Amino acid sequence: MILCLLLTQLLPVGENSSMPHATPTDREIVSGDVITIDMGCIYKGYASDMTRTAFVDTVPEEIKEIFNLVFDNEKIALNEVRDGANIKVISKIVEGNFRINGYDVMHALRTWSRIKCA
Repeated sequence: MILCLLLTQLLPVGENSSMPHATPTDREIVSGDVITIDMGCIYKGYASDMTRTAFVDTVPEEIKEIFNLVFDNEKIALNEVRDGANIKVISKIVEGNFRINGYDVMHALRTWSRIKCA
């Protein structure tokens, strides 16, 4: 049997979805909402943290490009990770791909958060 001490779970929705420590509300989830699922646990001295973003019904058009860019770069980075890999080199690969596509990493993250707050 696996026992896991759960850390505080958060499920910010809509305008609260970009807030890492949102205060719970009674707001109902509606079509078009962005939902951020933030959870983790402690198991045998190891702490985990996992955050996922979900969209109710559809991904809003205005964030599909950035969503796909982030997803593609996650695959690129994971493909480069191996024993002895240099994180600076992997970071430069990802940053370069963002620039080629007209973004910098921070701009993409700011845009993502701004749209999530809309």
